[in-house]
Amino acid sequence: MSLMALGAVRRGHIAPVLRWVFAGMFLWCGGCFAVALTLPADEGAGGALLFGFPLRATIVLVGIAVVPILVFPLAWALTFDSSMLSEDDLRRLREAQAAMARASGGESRGDST
Repeated sequence: MSLMALGAVRRGHIAPVLRWVFAGMFLWCGGCFAVALTLPADEGAGGALLFGFPLRATIVLVGIAVVPILVFPLAWALTFDSSMLSEDDLRRLREAQAAMARASGGESRGDST
């Protein structure tokens, strides 16, 4: 999650909504591990099953894999407009690209045709 948080930094900060999402998911994943570790180890022939798996394994699988897979794309979609490049950013990027092309004599890089 820390790498995702680093990737979410735009213009020197993380959107406030994403701060809450990352903090919440960190607590959620830690809580899932804590619950799985504190439950009694009664996996066996008579142990409790959830979705066909032992209870502790299901908590870890659903809590650590499925829930973040659903939550993070939703959070990204909600903050898409504010986290993408603005028109000013695109203008500066194009100017920098043009300056680099002029400095290198107009050579095209990456084209081998």
